[in-house]
Amino acid sequence: MARVDNPDIDECGCPAVEAELKAAQEELAALREKLAGVQEWAGYVARAVAAHRDGNAIMKKAGDLADAHKRAKLRAQGSS
Repeated sequence: MARVDNPDIDECGCPAVEAELKAAQEELAALREKLAGVQEWAGYVARAVAAHRDGNAIMKKAGDLADAHKRAKLRAQGSS
């Protein structure tokens, strides 16, 4: 309410806004940590596939599936 009363005030002293910001920052940090874990795991999977005797064929198939999925998403976006 302080900003409503005085629009020239430098900062908002609203505890609710500060609490929401802190919660959002904590959630972002947790998501970044999860992403790092998934990226690390994906790296191990990619190395295992590359070491497999059929690794090139597996990677090609994975790329083809990813491309098909991307095209399907684009088609779905265009029709909505």
